[in-house]
Amino acid sequence: MNQEEMNMTEPPEELQIDTDGLELPSAAKKKKKLPGWVILPVIGVLALAGVLLSLVLKPAKAPATLTVVSVKKGDVAEEYTTSGTVESESKKTFFSPVNATVQSLNAKVGQAVKEGDLLLSFDTSDLEMNNQQSELNLEAAKAGNQSTVEQADQSASIASKNQAAINEQISGTKEKIKAKQAEVDQLNADVKQEQGNISSAYQDFESQKKQKQEELAALKAECDAAKSKLDKNAAILNNQNAELESKQTKLNNFPSDGSDEKRQELIDDIIKLPDLIAETKNAAIELQAAYDSKLQSYNNALNAYASLSFSDVSGTAVQKLAAAQTELSSLQAALEQLETSAGSPSTAKITDGQYKSMKIQENLAELAKLSAEELVELGKQGIHAEFNGIVSDVQTAEGTAAMQGGALFTLVSNTEVSVRLEVPSNDFDKLKAGSKATIKIGDNTYRGTLTSIDKIATTNLKGNPVIGAEVHIDNPDENIYIGVSSKVTLSVAESKDVLCLSNEVVNTGTDGDFVYVIRDGRVKKQMVELGIASNSVVEIKGGLKEGDEVITDVTSSLEEGMTAIGVADSK
Repeated sequence: MNQEEMNMTEPPEELQIDTDGLELPSAAKKKKKLPGWVILPVIGVLALAGVLLSLVLKPAKAPATLTVVSVKKGDVAEEYTTSGTVESESKKTFFSPVNATVQSLNAKVGQAVKEGDLLLSFDTSDLEMNNQQSELNLEAAKAGNQSTVEQADQSASIASKNQAAINEQISGTKEKIKAKQAEVDQLNADVKQEQGNISSAYQDFESQKKQKQEELAALKAECDAAKSKLDKNAAILNNQNAELESKQTKLNNFPSDGSDEKRQELIDDIIKLPDLIAETKNAAIELQAAYDSKLQSYNNALNAYASLSFSDVSGTAVQKLAAAQTELSSLQAALEQLETSAGSPSTAKITDGQYKSMKIQENLAELAKLSAEELVELGKQGIHAEFNGIVSDVQTAEGTAAMQGGALFTLVSNTEVSVRLEVPSNDFDKLKAGSKATIKIGDNTYRGTLTSIDKIATTNLKGNPVIGAEVHIDNPDENIYIGVSSKVTLSVAESKDVLCLSNEVVNTGTDGDFVYVIRDGRVKKQMVELGIASNSVVEIKGGLKEGDEVITDVTSSLEEGMTAIGVADSK
């Protein structure tokens, strides 16, 4: 401390204080100085007081102005976005039905076609020539066998093996003859005794007429029964012929690389079937003979019934006798014909081997004719699109020879389409069958539904495990392209009328998720519990309430506890 400062600590000369506390003139008292060890602490105290006074009198720091957003209620929809490949849900490869040259080809890879469009036509000139040749071969086979078959049929009809049925007819005819003979005897007695009156005669006539009607009905029933058996036999024969045709067609179309065992089975069946057909034909001949016999008896009885008349009232018994005698003669003639048919041996029966050979030749010719006709018709029809779609593959060209059964082209549907997804296995929980989806293909957007999820994870080309899934496109149109990539956004979860915040204001630390809020004018760090999140907002399940002000501009200068004023974010 300099002298001046020390002097400043002394009282002025005008006022000096003595020990008695009285003011004395400076001239009356000698001046005194304070020691150094007292002056220094006093100076220190005065300096500290000055610092404290400066702090008290310094103006307070102004609160920081921070942008905030208010916690509000709203809807949050969680979505999952991935990519996939557009695929067709329906496709068909078309094969050539004939051996013919491709005349015109309208199918091109990538071309969109409509149901019914003609995509390929054939040159059928060779097929038509083969058909004409098949018809001639069939006619020749039939002409060669006709006379032999007719002779065999005639001989077999006489030598019917159904002797039991014929004997039954003979027995029935004999009973009728016996009854008719008794009737004739009675009528002879009636003629000798009396003529009868008109009423009696007319009643007898009606009675006889009714009896004849009953006999006709019985004979008609027998004819119908015989005809039914004959028709059933014909149906069996038709089925056997159809089976032979079918197996022959299979044999003709049997693939060159097919099993020899299967081929031999077809050949064995074809060889066996003619025997069965022959047996059925023989049965048909026997049934035909039985039917002819019953029909003859019916016709004879019908003629007898037609000859009935009531013209001579006075000679009723005589007329009845004449009619009965006529009927008796018809029955006897029928019996003689039946006995002749039963006892006549076959004189021109062909051997089983000859019959088999003829039938096989004729059946093969018939099958060849039918096959040729069908091939000509198929060739003329060409190949038409069976549904709306896109040609994905073409394996032929105009002017080339198409082989029957060879692949021509492939058509995929563009109205039944889906997107094939490969989702990382860690995101498996995002896939829920039935979830709705938005599908972006090029510049077009479509609605979709997640229809299936694979039950096993596979490894993709990068070696990562993925889960496959299918998203069906609900509203496809002509802008769909097969095989292109697409962006798929799946709706995973949704919460309505819940507290939510922008994703940008939520922070994540080692202790969990948190935000900065302004409460009572100061910044506070607030831990929060989050729910589902969309691309822009997240659900707040705990830690905040509606109306809380959350700070959006979090910077390094932000400190918890600092005073702040919130200003609504204008974004």
